[in-house]
Amino acid sequence: MLPKLQFVILSGCSGGGKSSLLDELARRSYRVVEEPGRRIVQEEMERGGSALPWVDVAAFLRRAIDVSLADLEAARQSQGWVFFDRGLIDAASALQHVTGEPVLEELGGKHRYYPQVFLTPPWPEIYGTDAERRHSFEEALAEYDRLLKTYPIVGYEVILLPKIGIRERADFVLGDRDGTTCASEFTDLVASTLRDLGYSVGLNHPFKGAEIVTRHGDPALGRHSLQIEINRGLYMDEARIEKSVGFAGLQADMERLIAAVAAYARARITARTVRPGSVLPDCAPDRTAGSA
Repeated sequence: MLPKLQFVILSGCSGGGKSSLLDELARRSYRVVEEPGRRIVQEEMERGGSALPWVDVAAFLRRAIDVSLADLEAARQSQGWVFFDRGLIDAASALQHVTGEPVLEELGGKHRYYPQVFLTPPWPEIYGTDAERRHSFEEALAEYDRLLKTYPIVGYEVILLPKIGIRERADFVLGDRDGTTCASEFTDLVASTLRDLGYSVGLNHPFKGAEIVTRHGDPALGRHSLQIEINRGLYMDEARIEKSVGFAGLQADMERLIAAVAAYARARITARTVRPGSVLPDCAPDRTAGSA
């Protein structure tokens, strides 16, 4: 079966923040496929079944393979990116580990996903169990170690996700060197405008701004320099290095941001003209500092 390059797997260590990431992707209108294991556990508990990982793990994993295959088939009707919470490789790897059945190579070779797989690393500080996830952190860690080896074996590149919260995985990061290269009023304007447009915005982390904003920004002299880092996933298909379906929407929003900045500048120029002696922040941000 031909690979579907827009099928992306998020896997890794249980309790590592994967579900929060997928919830955020769903909020942004991407299609997300729920973890097969969770659905199976819920169904089995509702009907009093035994295909549960703590009752009959082999039956549970065979069900997980069947559900994963059905998920792949259903997702082929989608036109855009589809993000899978675990999936076929996780289930096949686990079944082979538990029973010795050589299923991984055949299933992993026949049914392909995007060539890079994103794994959440162990995060003991936020790990927790519930009625549907009863295994210990040690068991979760052993599963994670197995997946780290499994995915490369079946031809995937593993990308480890950083242990940071959703708020830090921003659409935009504004850098003003902790307020030293730009008036806070202007930084706040840009941040609030972007948030009103529906984007998440970070400030000075992980990008504070580098040589350009440091060299050109001097608020005391009326020079305000702000670095703007844009998440490439908003506008680029990074696998093909071409514009994505989100490009036009982002372009329109950047025009709205520029209009807001221009209005801010005009208002400050007018105020300085009306009150020549007033002390207001100058309004001409350094255009050289923008960065994508």
